[in-house]
Amino acid sequence: MFPALLVFLIWYSTQHHMVLITPNEVTVKRFLKETRRIPASGATRVVLEAEEEKGILHGDVWKVSLLLDREGSGRSVSVFQDTTQMAVRSLAERLSKALKIPLEDRAFEGEPIVFSWEELDFPLARRVKAHPALLGKGMPPEYPGVRVSRTGSEESLSWGAATFPVIAQVLLTTLAFLVFLSSMPFLVREAEGAAGQLLPWWQKGYPILKGFTIAFPIVAILMVLGWRNTITISKKEVQFSESLWGLPVAVLSIPPEEVEEVGVHHKHWAETLQIISDKRIISCRTYFPRNNLDTLHWIAYEIRRALSEDSSS
Repeated sequence: MFPALLVFLIWYSTQHHMVLITPNEVTVKRFLKETRRIPASGATRVVLEAEEEKGILHGDVWKVSLLLDREGSGRSVSVFQDTTQMAVRSLAERLSKALKIPLEDRAFEGEPIVFSWEELDFPLARRVKAHPALLGKGMPPEYPGVRVSRTGSEESLSWGAATFPVIAQVLLTTLAFLVFLSSMPFLVREAEGAAGQLLPWWQKGYPILKGFTIAFPIVAILMVLGWRNTITISKKEVQFSESLWGLPVAVLSIPPEEVEEVGVHHKHWAETLQIISDKRIISCRTYFPRNNLDTLHWIAYEIRRALSEDSSS
């Protein structure tokens, strides 16, 4: 127990960092790693980018670097990288505002976008007016599976969880548990010594576990069929809600003037739509068997478009 806790504490400590910014130098301190001191006096731009990391736990790796203009060399120096988008993006904005130099966002879909440090705290709608490329892709995918409704100045996008991948996961989990239940009586009977004493307990508990195994897929599929995610964009708020057969389960919202970014984040097989402000991140997923990533990008476009239209009306 203690060694495992020690390993966890060491790992947890390595995930934290401290960045000190002065007009002449950026200092990056991480636990059990050498302190890095990066000259910042010649920096002309902060660069934010994302690269897909290959391997078992593949996903996006977010990087922030400084572009140095020393005698026209245009050399860039890496400052920090992590798989957490918000931490790296927040650091990039801090660097840009502290050093009073532009931020070049290469992580956005499409062409890189350069923001002046003054406009980093502007709401998304205002930034879209200055940089129309921020709207992103407006073409809906061939298999969207998303209901779109518009009432006056309010727009809603909703989708369910009853897709083949989700139902398949429920059925495979049930099958695995059935295999476990069917093999355990034989294993318990064959056990000797202390393990053999489990047989009376197993004989009493087996009917309960068997009933649970039968009830689990029924309850799970009913929940999947009734589950619905909805994003509503209005002049009052951007709201994300989860409901089960029409009953609200969770509701999160951000005032539209506080939304600074709407994007798609890819980490460990999961693609997530994120609505970001300085105070909160709303994350949600879709579960479509085809074109899931394209669907998320299209939903993100619809949210950006609705926000920009509301601000101009």
